[in-house]
Amino acid sequence: MSLEHGHLVSNAASLLDRSDSDRITAIREERWITYPRARRSLEVLAPARRFYGHILQAIGAPFVPRATVLELEMQTLRNLKRMEVKLLMFDEVHNLLAGSAKEQRILLNTLRFVSNELQISLVCLGIADAREAIGGDVQLMRRFEELTLPRWQGDEEFEQLVVVILRHLPLKRASQISARALRQVLQATDGVTARIFAMFNDLAVSAIRAGTECIDDSNIEAWRPIGKATPAYV
Repeated sequence: MSLEHGHLVSNAASLLDRSDSDRITAIREERWITYPRARRSLEVLAPARRFYGHILQAIGAPFVPRATVLELEMQTLRNLKRMEVKLLMFDEVHNLLAGSAKEQRILLNTLRFVSNELQISLVCLGIADAREAIGGDVQLMRRFEELTLPRWQGDEEFEQLVVVILRHLPLKRASQISARALRQVLQATDGVTARIFAMFNDLAVSAIRAGTECIDDSNIEAWRPIGKATPAYV
């Protein structure tokens, strides 16, 4: 990486010679960025037919939708064992509360069964209501260590997050953002991680299209969301 592009990590810098459309595509792609709060999270992490169907679909395993629950269960366990899966992660667990009490018990029992049968770890993600959803099964609840991710505040940790995000955006010039503009970012995103990432992605795309190749205070002041709304998960 040349000194000229020292404001970027190597992966982002390697994209600078690509076309604008390629760089925009790269910005829009999902990517993992390691920052202190995410790293700490990873350290802590070291109705039944639909449940199994979703897992099989996620791992790309063909299945018969009309198969019995027992058949889907056996196929799911067989595939997960073959893949040597060590961890299952479930998002939006708070949606369990939308089901009846019976449906909630079935799904919670299924989660516990899969964890026991495969001897794997479970990670459940969601908003604050997720705690109540998991709490419906005391034995299952005891297996979880709760990790709460608060919304970002205007502190040094947030400034570090923004620095890391900027270093991963393939812009040809270094971005300069004042403390006042950072406060505007927090106000515009409510301090929600996903919204912060989406905002800077939008700003980076606009910078490429405009030919400015950097993000500054005026861009942040003029920003309006151009993508779909992001759920308020931190």
